[in-house]
Amino acid sequence: MFTFSIMLKQHTPIIHFQHPQAGATLRATEVKPKLDRFIIEQVTNLKGYEAVKAFGISTKRKIKTESGTADNPNLNEQWLSWLVGKGKAEHIALDYRIRIEPIGDPSNFIFSSNPVSDKMDGNRNQKARAKGAAYINRTQYFADNQYIDEAIGEWDNIRQGIFYDAVQVTIQCLFPSLTRIIEPLFKDFFCLQNFGTRQSKGFGCFLPNDYNDMQVKNALLKSAHITGVFRKEVRATFKDKLQIIGKDYSHLKMGRSSKVLPEKQYDKSKLWKYLCANDQISWEKRKIKLHLLLNDQDLFQRLMYESIPPKPLSPLEDDNEEDYDSQLRHKYIRALLGLAEQFEFLLSEGKNERLQVKVKDLLSFDNRDEYNGLAIDRFRSPIRFVITDESIYLVTYKIPLELVKYKDPETEELTFRKFMFTIPLMAASNSFSLTVPDNFDLPEFISLHANYGSNLKTIS
Repeated sequence: MFTFSIMLKQHTPIIHFQHPQAGATLRATEVKPKLDRFIIEQVTNLKGYEAVKAFGISTKRKIKTESGTADNPNLNEQWLSWLVGKGKAEHIALDYRIRIEPIGDPSNFIFSSNPVSDKMDGNRNQKARAKGAAYINRTQYFADNQYIDEAIGEWDNIRQGIFYDAVQVTIQCLFPSLTRIIEPLFKDFFCLQNFGTRQSKGFGCFLPNDYNDMQVKNALLKSAHITGVFRKEVRATFKDKLQIIGKDYSHLKMGRSSKVLPEKQYDKSKLWKYLCANDQISWEKRKIKLHLLLNDQDLFQRLMYESIPPKPLSPLEDDNEEDYDSQLRHKYIRALLGLAEQFEFLLSEGKNERLQVKVKDLLSFDNRDEYNGLAIDRFRSPIRFVITDESIYLVTYKIPLELVKYKDPETEELTFRKFMFTIPLMAASNSFSLTVPDNFDLPEFISLHANYGSNLKTIS
């Protein structure tokens, strides 16, 4: 048995569904599949699904032929020996064990995306302390916002973040050839992954304890998956860094309130400024409001921040969507930074009353067998934040073609994917569909608009 360990420094809490359990930290059931794929990519020199597919083909003893089955002429006996079940298991899994042990005592945290509130934060902090946790707002974690201001019993539904100063990860492996592959890759692997819930937004960041900022940067630069590495120097607590990420990412994708200019309380999304400011296309937010205005003016007037028609509706002769769309093409642009299940708009009456707009891939509504499996509800965020002692790294990945187009099984042609927007409060004409822009250059967008410096991948 070959055994080796590394010590990880935890830089941000991991939001954990098992937070009430003693010793809850990094889960081997999350780490090992990610490490398996990372190793498979390294030995095949391929990426993602293509790497796993090639590895699987090379570890099959038999292959299908026109006359039945035959011995696999490309069988890789060494790779086959690394597999759990020696290739007989249902799924590809490499045959080694991971043991994870937290060091010291944990600290617990409750996160929200709520802004600072002089009225509410005292009560929120008190409720968090009653649960043995600290409350941190203004982050990119909003899944439990609905529980934050409810009765204390509702807080049982909140996933807490868990933080240890250090975590030891031990690998045990029977095969020297596999051990020789894992050991030199193991530390860099943790620079390329975060863990737990909202991992792309900086949560669940664990880095090798003996890695300095330069070594983390070099690991990011070496990865073939990564298209851009951007660095902001920030020497602050993880709380401050998570809040900086919350502010930066929100401004990139959705826009943010601005008190700098009294007459302009809202600063538009930087994604909008990059794609829509020249009026060649318009985004889903304007399309939603236009659809309301033209099909349900009463509901449009109930929007808290809309009392006049959005420009450029007024110059149009017939004031209908067809004329408007002929002048300005609407696109689902925020999908480029991550799909959302719904959008919400504040209504002017009631406490926190909101208009919900549901979003779903149009193929989800198609029941034809040949379209099964083509719909998508989620895709990995193309942006990930890595937090070190000295920096916040914004890392970009290639946006998959499947988000924009799919191969139509009837025509064999690439077809633009459509997303259905549905407004349940509308009595009629409550839906429309939009496509996602193609040829979007994510690293260029980050270079121009994110204020994280130049792309280090193109400099080094």
